[in-house]
Amino acid sequence: MLGTTVEVPTLDDPVTLKVPAGTQPSTTMRVRGRGVPASGKHAAGDLLVTVNVTIPKKLNKDQKLAVEKLAVALKEEAPHD
Repeated sequence: MLGTTVEVPTLDDPVTLKVPAGTQPSTTMRVRGRGVPASGKHAAGDLLVTVNVTIPKKLNKDQKLAVEKLAVALKEEAPHD
């Protein structure tokens, strides 16, 4: 929701990938030139990274309250039919 940066392992060194705010689950992002090297003298291909979202199984009281407040705020901002 807020966006973040994550370290992504590659065939060589890890790269830092910026995940923009609002990125949806299962979005595929491209890291140019960090994929499998082509045969011969060609440059490496692109690395495709798919965004996975982890949902916490348990929330403490403060976390639950914050999520409930967010749900109310989002509902209030939703366009009405």
